[in-house]
Amino acid sequence: MSKNEGKQSPQVEQAFQRAEQEGRPADYPGLTPEHRKAASTSQFFTFLSRYWPDWRHTKVRMYRFLLEEREQLLARERERLQRGSHHPETIVYQEITNGLIAAAASEVCQYAEDLGVLVSACDSDEFFAQKLAGTRAGSAQDRVKGWKDVTDGQAAGILRIPFDQDRNDWEETDPIVQDYVLGLARARNRLREIGRFYRDWELHFMRYKHGLLLGLSEPEVVEQSSAFLDRRRSSLSGAPFAFDCAPISQAIDQCRQLGLIIANVDEDHVRWNISKLAQERNLLRLVLPSPLGNQPDIWEFERISSWISQLQLVLLWNRARELDEQHGTAYYMPAERADERLVFTLKAQQEPR
Repeated sequence: MSKNEGKQSPQVEQAFQRAEQEGRPADYPGLTPEHRKAASTSQFFTFLSRYWPDWRHTKVRMYRFLLEEREQLLARERERLQRGSHHPETIVYQEITNGLIAAAASEVCQYAEDLGVLVSACDSDEFFAQKLAGTRAGSAQDRVKGWKDVTDGQAAGILRIPFDQDRNDWEETDPIVQDYVLGLARARNRLREIGRFYRDWELHFMRYKHGLLLGLSEPEVVEQSSAFLDRRRSSLSGAPFAFDCAPISQAIDQCRQLGLIIANVDEDHVRWNISKLAQERNLLRLVLPSPLGNQPDIWEFERISSWISQLQLVLLWNRARELDEQHGTAYYMPAERADERLVFTLKAQQEPR
């Protein structure tokens, strides 16, 4: 932390002091824990009034729209694209398609981190703003990756859903109980899928922030065949590679992937010095986000992003109910459709009624 971080100029400090004195009673005790909690609650509702949880989901859908309308892009950009070394069709259905897939994956990963930060902020009664704006990226990443093994109780805690560990006396034939059980299982499974997706795409997400580290071309094919282009036209999938030079064991541990390729293994001075180059972190490799032969499809990203949007909304409204009785006794759980929520009424026993 910088020695000046968090400090303000004397002029700003004086202006704040004048502002906070206005209308304040002489016997006001200052920022007590109770007052800090009230201030944090106020800032939560300020955030709730302006934040739109569906934005990144909408962006992923827009990437799908672009993929579906590539013929229009080709018509608009043909003159510019044909100045390059490949045919415009090859560029659109290879580099641009792969780039859009990588962009969508990055958006979903950032979305998952957003949810992780929001969970952390909602866990705090007194420091909502600090957690919302000051949570380290590494902390959010660890939180999200941990969701891959989340339990029912943990999922309930993450989304602030009332949970009773001992449910032996519940009537399993009660349709409301059945809805609750299904909703909680859905919350658990969707959090697990989000955690797994993030682990699979984390490396590509980090590389997407630095465009030099994405491999979108397939240089071994200079002129793509008509069969290749026809196949790409009818598909919304792609194969973006990430460049990496970390030890292979570390890359596998981080991403749980097997799609690791040494970029120029046919070159003698690379092949004859692989061990030393790897030790120096000077061996460039290509990494697929999934096992070879399984190209990711934009629909997968749209599905995961729709769940994140839903879970953010469930979390926010459940937290609002906790903080303000005006939000009633209803709490929410994810419904089967990602654009809907299940609504339950909270009883004193915190059972799903």
